Parts: sequence; structure tokens; C-alpha cells
Amino acid sequence: MKFIQIMCLLCCCIAHTTTFAQQVKELLIAGTIVDKNREPISNVSVYIKDKPSVGTSTSQAGKFSIRANYGDKIVFSYVGYNAVEHLAVETNDQLRISLMDNSTTMDEVMVVGLGNVQRKISWCHIQTEQW
Repeated sequence: MKFIQIMCLLCCCIAHTTTFAQQVKELLIAGTIVDKNREPISNVSVYIKDKPSVGTSTSQAGKFSIRANYGDKIVFSYVGYNAVEHLAVETNDQLRISLMDNSTTMDEVMVVGLGNVQRKISWCHIQTEQW
């Protein structure tokens, strides 16, 4: 009988500790994204690293707001700028992120259109009949 009581108590303790382990602190991170001249940048991608379905983009005024769990890395990226990561450890509604220009330039751009097939026809090989 005592063995059954100890087993029941042990099961209750294990269930109770796993409940606490699964509780994650959710944080609200908000602020403004600016460039090196302190001008706001619109349409910057803001997302949680390793969670591609959780994200947003900045407004015309460079403002953003995202909910993240404690310890998540928030990534700020925009074409032509170096990406910045921020570790979420506390709620912050006045975060200011400054993106720096990416000094490398593109040598070549490739545009891919899906579903369309085109053939290049050389017009110089077409012979016309003369009357």
C-alpha cells in the first residue's frame, strides 16, 4: 500500500514539473529600424530565426512589432543592407535597430521566369523568295 502511495506522489511531482518546464515567457518587441543617416527604412523583413512562419515587416515610418519567446533571435534583413540579429530577453517597445549598407555590389543578376518557354530565333538565317 505504501508503495502505491509513493508511486502516485512521484507521478504527481513529475507531471507538475513538466507543466512548469513547458511554460515559456512571451515578450513583445517593438521599435524602429533606421539606416546610417537615421532615416527610417520601410518594408524591412522582421522574423524569428528558425521559425519562418513568424514574422512581419516595417511600416512606412520604419516601425515594427513582433511577439517572441524568451531566448528567440529576431532577424532584421533588407536588400542592400547587412542583416542584424537581436536576442529577445526582455520586453522592449522602444528598440532602435540601425542597418548598415552592404558594401559588396552585385556583378550579375539572373531573372528566372517559371512556366514560360521561349526560343531564340535568328532572323539572319531566314531566306526570302524573290519574285
